[in-house]
Amino acid sequence: MRKNRFIIIFATIICLMLAAEGCDGRTRNNTPDATPVCTIGTETGALQDTPVETPTPAEPATDTPGPTPDPTETPVPTPTPLPVVTPVVSEEGGPDTVPPLFLHAKSKIQVEKGGNLDLREYFSVIDDNDRAPKLYVDGEYDFSKEGEYKLRCAAEDSSGNRSSWGFTMTVVGGEVTPSPVPEEEQEPTPFPYDDFVAKYGGEGRVCGIDLSAWKGGSVDFEKLRDAGVEFVMIRMAYYNGKFGFDMYFDRNFKAAREAGLKTGVYFYTQDCDETLLREHVKAILEKLDGAPLELPIAYDFESWREFHKFNMNIRDINRLFDVFCEEVEKAGYTGMLYGSREPLEEVWTNYNKKPVWLANYVGKTLYGNDYCMWQVSSAGKVDGIDENTDFDVLYTDHFEGLFN
Repeated sequence: MRKNRFIIIFATIICLMLAAEGCDGRTRNNTPDATPVCTIGTETGALQDTPVETPTPAEPATDTPGPTPDPTETPVPTPTPLPVVTPVVSEEGGPDTVPPLFLHAKSKIQVEKGGNLDLREYFSVIDDNDRAPKLYVDGEYDFSKEGEYKLRCAAEDSSGNRSSWGFTMTVVGGEVTPSPVPEEEQEPTPFPYDDFVAKYGGEGRVCGIDLSAWKGGSVDFEKLRDAGVEFVMIRMAYYNGKFGFDMYFDRNFKAAREAGLKTGVYFYTQDCDETLLREHVKAILEKLDGAPLELPIAYDFESWREFHKFNMNIRDINRLFDVFCEEVEKAGYTGMLYGSREPLEEVWTNYNKKPVWLANYVGKTLYGNDYCMWQVSSAGKVDGIDENTDFDVLYTDHFEGLFN
């Protein structure tokens, strides 16, 4: 009996040990191909190791390269557009709130001791309404005492709008020494035509020249054509108090046409009267007598340093350009405005969006408004003209179908 009891106790201990070892929540099967879990709920309530299907592992990576992707173009950055600058003009009929604009100003002036100062000799201004803004000096000075005086030239219109320009006046005891020639007025370095074409030619652009009687009467237009010149703007007439035709216009115009160059003309003028301007344009049109022009007739006003002589304001001078265009368009031609960057930005309103011929002697212009031609240099050297001449770039998208 005691022996049977011992056997029963021993069997019970063995069962308890086996049960404790089989339900610890961890795998007992170390086979790497299965992931057993501890589950509950069999018919007998026993603990079983139930295998779970293992996912097929991914193929190992190899060093075999895949197909080379198609190359992509390096993106070209979009250039920042240049600012569009237009003249500031008071609303017509409204209050005048715009001060006079300095067209020309000196920063250093010498005056002989005991002399005087004529501001109009050193400063030129224009106003949107007033035709004769007043100029006066702000600051203290004494013509009887030698020395430097820091002053300002003030310009004031009839509405009381005022602007000023700082300058240094030196009163000298002896003779006034000439001012050094400004850098922009010094003789420029010659610019060969081949270099000009290489730098400024290309798709959408053609290269040409403009000329007047100042280049002499021996221009060889066939040599110009053979050198690659594709167009020419020829001075036809001028008005500087007296109207006249360029002394070499007839010859130059005929020779340029015969050489096959695309041709336009320009009128250099100081006109300040609408009636007189109409007479001058009439004379120009009569001389052309319907001759074909591939390029426009340009209006060229450049007398900004002496603008006070013309008794005009900004509205007046813009009205004259409009009259010029009206007259040439009646005859079937196109009017064009010639000007340097500053007047184009500050004086010429060009409300009717006429073609613009920009004069700006820089490597890359900062003029942001629209223009169809650009006078790049006055120091051009090209076979067919002995003297320096003006080089111009024409943008063909403004002359559709003309240069194919």
